[in-house]
Amino acid sequence: MPSVEIYVSHRRDKKTFKPESKVFKNVVCGSAICNDEGRFEGYLRDDAGENVSFMAGKLSELSVLYWAWKNSTSDFIGLCHYRRFLSFEDPKFLKEIRKNEFDQYVMENLSQNSIDKFHIGDDEKIEKILDSYDAVIANPIDIKKVQCCNNGKFETTVREHWRNYDNYLLKPETISKLLSTINDLFPDKLKIVEKYLNGDKYIGFNCFILRREVLDELCNFIFPILFKLDGELDYRNNHCRAIRSLGYVGEILIGSFLLNRLERNKNKIYTTNVVFFENTEEKKYIKREEKTSIPIVLMSSDYYIPYVSTLLQSLFESKAVGTKYDVIILNKWVSPENKRRLEQQCQNLKGISLRFYNPTFLFDDSKFFVSNTVYAVEAYYRMFSPWLLPDYDKAIVMDSDIIINGDLSDLYDISLEGKLAAAVKDFVYQSFLNENLNNDIEYATETIGLENPYDYVNTGVLLLNLKELRNQFSLNYLVELATTKKFRIQEQDILNFLLQKKVIFLDIKWNYYLEVNGAIARFLESSPEASYNTYQSCKDPVILHYASQPKPWDCLEVKFSDEFWLMARKTYFYEILLQRLMMRQFQPAVNDLSSKMFLISTAKEQTMIRNREKVRHILDLTFPRGSYRRECLKRVFRNKGSRFYKLTRGIYRKVLSLY
Repeated sequence: MPSVEIYVSHRRDKKTFKPESKVFKNVVCGSAICNDEGRFEGYLRDDAGENVSFMAGKLSELSVLYWAWKNSTSDFIGLCHYRRFLSFEDPKFLKEIRKNEFDQYVMENLSQNSIDKFHIGDDEKIEKILDSYDAVIANPIDIKKVQCCNNGKFETTVREHWRNYDNYLLKPETISKLLSTINDLFPDKLKIVEKYLNGDKYIGFNCFILRREVLDELCNFIFPILFKLDGELDYRNNHCRAIRSLGYVGEILIGSFLLNRLERNKNKIYTTNVVFFENTEEKKYIKREEKTSIPIVLMSSDYYIPYVSTLLQSLFESKAVGTKYDVIILNKWVSPENKRRLEQQCQNLKGISLRFYNPTFLFDDSKFFVSNTVYAVEAYYRMFSPWLLPDYDKAIVMDSDIIINGDLSDLYDISLEGKLAAAVKDFVYQSFLNENLNNDIEYATETIGLENPYDYVNTGVLLLNLKELRNQFSLNYLVELATTKKFRIQEQDILNFLLQKKVIFLDIKWNYYLEVNGAIARFLESSPEASYNTYQSCKDPVILHYASQPKPWDCLEVKFSDEFWLMARKTYFYEILLQRLMMRQFQPAVNDLSSKMFLISTAKEQTMIRNREKVRHILDLTFPRGSYRRECLKRVFRNKGSRFYKLTRGIYRKVLSLY
């Protein structure tokens, strides 16, 4: 079998995930100009032996290619970098995965699971392919389908593609200087490069595996050109992208070389797909920093950070002297500016430490069902807390639409006695069961699988036994539940199924569900008499939970909205919250909707959603997904001005009204 080495070029400014495979060699690009010696542990360096590591700022991953060319003795040598890899998976298994404008599969997180899924480092597959081929390259891209992100124009040729990035990636004169240099050094190759530039087939991003002889021919062609061109380019006043001009020029040279070889000797070139990963940071689980701190886990989107800020202010002002909180915010993405503001706020909140954590690598490209526009996918993250916090035995897990009026150490100190959680019964849900407007009892017992639906808890505040949850369930089991079934209240329904008979029921003061609209007040009256009396008797709640709509930041008439704004005005986001409030007040449609939320029946709203699901189920049976009939129906509905569209739409609405 031929020996194969694929060199993965990694950033020198931060650690990125290292894919594990017999064929992968993880290298820090520009080791010679990296000041962090600790950065190299577990990585190869591109400044050992013969190298151009000091030029990595200009050459990018081509400095790794040069080092591999000069120092490896492998039969086949490949190159890719920390976010783009060649895939060896059959495309028919990847139909549901989106592609970008360069026809690359796009994945959210780079992890070993995704590496295995795409057979990216599958040494057996790679070695079998290389038994019959001289090279593996990325599928050529039809440049006419590519829209320039710099100016929005569609390309017609490879030359125009690069010209659209004038003064963004390359200075306007760079291409002409390149052609002049080629003419000086390799005049016989000039026609090949010009044909590539004037054509519409594009091979970019420097992902390939080449037999040693082919690699020698490529490198003996491109590096003399790049080194000569380096002395002719003017780098003065260049921004960070244009500094990498040699890297982009190298991409042109490599693309022309590979496409020419593909056209001349197609039978010896294997083409495959490229996978692009959006999040490539090294994956680390959350470690416990101080054992005396109480861990509090919150879920948030970037938009929700100002409301998290208000919660944290209330947490600080209500905590007892000496209490310390270890706050972990699970998020898919938070802007650097919002992180900075919240971190700055917490520096002044003594006893509160703050960490942001993106947990999405745990479930990669899993699609979680979002049942309502007021729900968010981030809410699912609470389910995975046990595996994200392996050093913790228990933690308080909360929603972010909360104000805290007391120290939480009493909640944290509750003994779970082998139970999985401590939580407050959901009295509003009990009213759903009593009214049974949407077959709620049947749904709770048959769909969720609850033996006693009246023990249903609100998961907005949980004391979770993380250790016992890890012992009793697997992460894969939870991911499967969240991705294969469509629950009305998403992860709350799932958690109730998992926790049933293993919950300590808390006093309602630990999760006081506020009457933010008339419907909630009416539902509470429909709850069992004991529950209603318990709710009415709670005069000093520790945790105020604005669980429904509207929120106090949208409507000042919400009950206990003054508690929210009292804390909000002390945060770094106060002006932003005021701006959002004023914008809503000056948007009549939005304001009208907020007002109507006092009167609208939540049950009625849920009924409408369920009815749409029933009609869509009928459509799925009549027009199965992936069928020819389904495709014909899609074509009809794309033409929204046609008479047939209007007729079909009318029938759909008529059927919907029957339920």
